[in-house]
Amino acid sequence: MTEHVPDPHDSELVLHPSVTPLVFISYSHDSLPHKTWVAHLASRLLDNGIDVSLDEWDVELGDDLPSYMEQSIAKADRVLVICTDEYIRKAEGGQGGVAYERMIVTAELVANVGTSKFIPVVRNVRGDQKTPKFLASRKHVDPTFRTWSLHISEFSSRACVKSRAVPA
Repeated sequence: MTEHVPDPHDSELVLHPSVTPLVFISYSHDSLPHKTWVAHLASRLLDNGIDVSLDEWDVELGDDLPSYMEQSIAKADRVLVICTDEYIRKAEGGQGGVAYERMIVTAELVANVGTSKFIPVVRNVRGDQKTPKFLASRKHVDPTFRTWSLHISEFSSRACVKSRAVPA
């Protein structure tokens, strides 16, 4: 495998090709079918060679949830933010774990405005607002416009290209 050498004017670093990318999935627990869909997405990513951090798999009873969210977002190469009407409502209304993750993500976006780490995934959004305001400027994925398999393949190849970087 060859290393990706970034443009010298770009803040991206040279990649270490042997490291598996890590993705954190941020979502609201809207319903059992939604949680099942998220788990299926996580499994598909694993099948495509991407490590996944998902609360339903990683958090045990009694674990510190805010600490898990902070550490998972910090460690992740990419964060998929599953935007549903309920996620948008909680993010905008400052409710629950979604609001806490919003604060963590916003802090990272302020520190690095040009980052492409956070990818909104629009799912079953009925209103005109497809993402929470803090992600409105980010290019999003809408699985209703193309088959989800194409999105997974595209995301997998891009996650591998921008996987955990090591300084040049």
